[in-house]
Amino acid sequence: MVTLSGSKYRSSRQSGSRAEMRRGAKAVLCGVVLATAPACSDLDPGNESYCDVNAGVGEECSMDPPREPPVDGWWCLDQTPTPLPLPRPNTTPVALALTVVEWGTRASMAGTGLTASLCLSIDPTCARPLATPYIVEAGTLGGKPLPELIAKAGLTTVPVFEGFDGFVRFTVTPQPGAVVGPGTAFIPQTYYLGGSISGDMTLGGSMLMIQQGLIQNIVTNSFPSVDPAAALSLGGLAFGVYDCDGQPVGDARIELSVASRSPTAAVPIPFQLPLQRIPIAQDPTQPLYTSSSGLAGYINVPQGTVELRAYRRGDSQPFGTVQLNSVAGEISVGTVNPDYVLDANLPAVPPLEPAVPAGN
Repeated sequence: MVTLSGSKYRSSRQSGSRAEMRRGAKAVLCGVVLATAPACSDLDPGNESYCDVNAGVGEECSMDPPREPPVDGWWCLDQTPTPLPLPRPNTTPVALALTVVEWGTRASMAGTGLTASLCLSIDPTCARPLATPYIVEAGTLGGKPLPELIAKAGLTTVPVFEGFDGFVRFTVTPQPGAVVGPGTAFIPQTYYLGGSISGDMTLGGSMLMIQQGLIQNIVTNSFPSVDPAAALSLGGLAFGVYDCDGQPVGDARIELSVASRSPTAAVPIPFQLPLQRIPIAQDPTQPLYTSSSGLAGYINVPQGTVELRAYRRGDSQPFGTVQLNSVAGEISVGTVNPDYVLDANLPAVPPLEPAVPAGN
């Protein structure tokens, strides 16, 4: 019900590479918005050997050290992870950038009452946020204006601190004068990082905020055997599966373990989530495999801790696992990366193509 990598993105043949824009957005955000930090983490020690920091955005500058391209995206499975640098004090804010838009229109939720709270994974309802909930305003981060390139990339930014590895809970409070009626409330959603915040800039995935009325329609159409009211009384999961290079993995087998049983005896129902954002229900008695988008999820998930394990087809050992919390009436979003990946950065995941304003 929520997509992590978006519904539509341009290829490198269409009006510039989305990957280049994303790298450029990272470069500009690090260099302009976070000017108090000495250097972007991806440009740290030895960056002069592979990146001309004086070049313009996208000009002879790679955000990652060069290495021989792997035969496939699984080069890290037999590698030992490199420990992350020690985090800086919490007084030095850094940025988490991800795409947060409304499901149907793909309009940015920034400036519409969107609030982000930093939460510990052991606090599933975020009863005790780690900081004052942050009101996401359009075009700013912590009161500082964002460069135009960030807006064009469709990114929403939230101040975080290094070492944080919990989740961000997004809620929407109706703006003054907004029409509030049955089914118009947005469902709270939580974005699990799947690793630690490290460096000045972390690129996350994408989230589709959805109203109660719309999710009832989706359940009715995509899951005709499920009572929408019962589904909303339980939890929902949505996740993306990625390889060593951060590319979506299709045909990955997913196993779900839940810590508790549904009070209504409902069975978690798996679904694939194509880039068109329309869930395709799968047989709950059969293994769940991701489609080419690498996206999937479950509805009817009882409240409590859950674990997702991802396998390559034919493998008996998972290449990645992640633990989430299922919360009644909410959607939990996560990423399943190879165990080699220790940070929360998703550098290869394209953001949602932002909606084009009327008249443009």
